[in-house]
Amino acid sequence: METQQTIEYSPGQYGDLGGVVFYGPPQDGFWSTKLEVSVRYSDRIFGAIHALARENKRPMNRFVRDWANMEGWWEGQEPTPLATDLIRDLMEALSHLTAKDVDTDGPEPETLIECAKVIRNFLAERLNSGDQIYVDSR
Repeated sequence: METQQTIEYSPGQYGDLGGVVFYGPPQDGFWSTKLEVSVRYSDRIFGAIHALARENKRPMNRFVRDWANMEGWWEGQEPTPLATDLIRDLMEALSHLTAKDVDTDGPEPETLIECAKVIRNFLAERLNSGDQIYVDSR
């Protein structure tokens, strides 16, 4: 199931230069559990969370703030471990997104919301298992 999700939202289309990768803990030195999210999706999803915070409709999310400011985890050169409270905050922000919140210049809003749910579920599964979650920008 994760493989299908990874392929569905991962970079790969012409002009799609990166995005965000969430990882479970490495297994025998390999990052075998991961969710790649193309910039086509991540920019619109995180951009919507950021816009809602700027409009004072939702609290500013630290994960998204780092993404917007290109600092913290975003500027790392390798997968960066995320604190549990940061993951919970991101999951909360993702759960409140609606189709009307996201930028329609790109993937359909319903597809973006589905991707946000996939990210949230990936994070929740790892968190519920007690696994460390890592993130990397591409």
